[in-house]
Amino acid sequence: MAVDPGEYDKAMPIVAAHLAKIERAVGRTRASHAGQPFAAVHRALAEALRDEGAQRVVPQVVEELARQISEAVAGPSESAGWVSDPVTTPARGGGHPRTAMDDRRS
Repeated sequence: MAVDPGEYDKAMPIVAAHLAKIERAVGRTRASHAGQPFAAVHRALAEALRDEGAQRVVPQVVEELARQISEAVAGPSESAGWVSDPVTTPARGGGHPRTAMDDRRS
């Protein structure tokens, strides 16, 4: 299946804008809900994604991000820069995203 390189060039700004919306939503949720129970984080993240106009995120990605935020300890050393990893990195042996945390545990 060949893809026209021009299609890639047209799609990438759209993809980048969508990922930026997700990153902003995760950053806001992390800042306000780090370490809180999963259910509260999940609700807050879903709301932040809606507010950003990025509600079209794979549910497993939202759940994984909410789990990470819930398990995180809030602190000044945390940054939202790694957020795109769970969104863009394919899982080993499956269709679910993996996270940087998975690499540290193995």
